[in-house]
Amino acid sequence: MQEVGKEIMKGFEVRNPDILFCDRLNLDLGDVHLRLIYWGDAIYHSSIFVHIAEDNMLVGMGMGSGPWLPVLYGKANLNGIRRGISVLDELCNDGFQIDLMIGVHSPDLIRTRQHLHPRKKYLEDLLNGLTETKQQGLSLEQVKDEFSFNKRYARFQKTFTLP
Repeated sequence: MQEVGKEIMKGFEVRNPDILFCDRLNLDLGDVHLRLIYWGDAIYHSSIFVHIAEDNMLVGMGMGSGPWLPVLYGKANLNGIRRGISVLDELCNDGFQIDLMIGVHSPDLIRTRQHLHPRKKYLEDLLNGLTETKQQGLSLEQVKDEFSFNKRYARFQKTFTLP
């Protein structure tokens, strides 16, 4: 698989992007139309999904078949979790045309969006729980204990691997 990746990238210059956007950006490249969807800092810093309209293909993070859970990184906040839920709502909607998905961290081609539903449920549960603990005034240590993956979210673990 690595050889195929090298062959595909041959002749392409890789450089940092020079286009900035906050939420969504549609790019008309002539024969290809890309829809960029900001996934959010609360999931992984500056991650986006790229929807290639002509092929109904979605490329992005967190779509591989291996075990995966959204992880909250440096800039994590409740609004970032809400953004992640909103993006998954959009991607799980049958009106959003997706025939093929490619996970950035996985060589697998995914032909169903069904495995995105448990990820959305996880984020919703996390948001509700964090909101409750904030209202209860729990300490950081109490929150960490309450949201220990093995303690609270073990039931999700089996749903994050496709058969």
